[in-house]
Amino acid sequence: MQTGPGKLTPAAAFLLLAAALFTAISCGGSDTETAPAPEVTWFRLTPRPATLTSELAGRTVPYTVAEVRPRVGGIILERLFEEGSEVREGDVLYRIEPSLYQAAYDRAAAALEQARAGEASAALLAARYKTAARTNAVSRQDYDNAAAAHARAVARTAAAEAVLEAAAVDLRRTAVSAPISGRTGWSSVTPGALVTGDQPDALTTVQQIDPMYVDVTQSGAELLRLRKALAAGRLKAGGPEAARVQLTLEDGSLYKNAQGEPVAGLLKFSEADVEQSTGVVTIRAIFPNPDGILLPGMYVRAVIEEGVNEQALLIPKEAVSRNNRGQLTVSVLSPGATANGGGSSGAAQTSSGSSGQSANATLPASGLYAVRTVVLNVNRIMGDHYLISGGPAAGDMIVLQGKEKIRSGKPVKGVPDPYRAGDKQAGNHS
Repeated sequence: MQTGPGKLTPAAAFLLLAAALFTAISCGGSDTETAPAPEVTWFRLTPRPATLTSELAGRTVPYTVAEVRPRVGGIILERLFEEGSEVREGDVLYRIEPSLYQAAYDRAAAALEQARAGEASAALLAARYKTAARTNAVSRQDYDNAAAAHARAVARTAAAEAVLEAAAVDLRRTAVSAPISGRTGWSSVTPGALVTGDQPDALTTVQQIDPMYVDVTQSGAELLRLRKALAAGRLKAGGPEAARVQLTLEDGSLYKNAQGEPVAGLLKFSEADVEQSTGVVTIRAIFPNPDGILLPGMYVRAVIEEGVNEQALLIPKEAVSRNNRGQLTVSVLSPGATANGGGSSGAAQTSSGSSGQSANATLPASGLYAVRTVVLNVNRIMGDHYLISGGPAAGDMIVLQGKEKIRSGKPVKGVPDPYRAGDKQAGNHS
């Protein structure tokens, strides 16, 4: 086939295209081999004191509860309080129709006057007979009878006084008063209702809500673990501060006073027995409630300070990942890697512990590190940190940012995190 000047044959064009593709592939491979190691930030895992707390669910309970019941029967004439209002001890809440009790009181008062008159007459007669008996004007037997009659009159007066006092008590009880100071509940009766003395149904309730109890439950196993940690010295009791409790309300806000300051309560006691059906122990705390924010029966969460772990290892959540088994892991750097991934720990590996040798290792001049994956043994979650009891050791260099850049068997360039390292050798302030 003939071609014109300046034109290539199909075969020549194919050879030129193949050469260009080969050159491009060769250059690309060279770029891959010389690609720089990815950069990650790290911090040194350093023990530090941490106050351990438990967040437990609970309910508010009134400090004192009194059920108001009538002590005498009758018709309710009036209710003298507003439902849900504050009352003081002795305030009259209801009035019961008093006419029958007033009549009984008047009758008892009249009987007492009669008894006193009889006592006075008997006393005069006994006095006369006593004088006459000295001169034998009357017989000794007559005097003895007069003295006995006076004694009986005295006894009748005492009995009449007791009846009058009972009538006065019943009359006073027609005014049903508050047995304690507090906040009233719903009224179960209205004026015109018939009530009976000491009936089982309460007319209303009065609850003292300042201060307020908060009852929370903790598992017996968790309480046992806490006591063992204190006995072994892994935790230190914080003295009076260890008994402090704070509340989170149902809307997620912290319980505060009218000035916006958090209100702390005090731990009062825990039950000595474990509930057999649920395996929990009830813990009671007491909180001041001058503003009436806490109401009986509210659902709350109490944060109880348990003690202080002087050598706590805390790892921020942002440094933690999950492996294909769902385990929590962190990436730990080891100095000594080379650009091709060689070194003492060249290939990425998974372990359940760490020797912590990197704490004293000299940082490489190249800034390259090998990476290994360590599984965490998490004790508890504390805010945005995990408290661990196994896995990385104190002094290990934990990758904080850039975990997604790590590739198996490849080194990385480590840079100390400026917010968690006091110098280029690091130091954990998380």
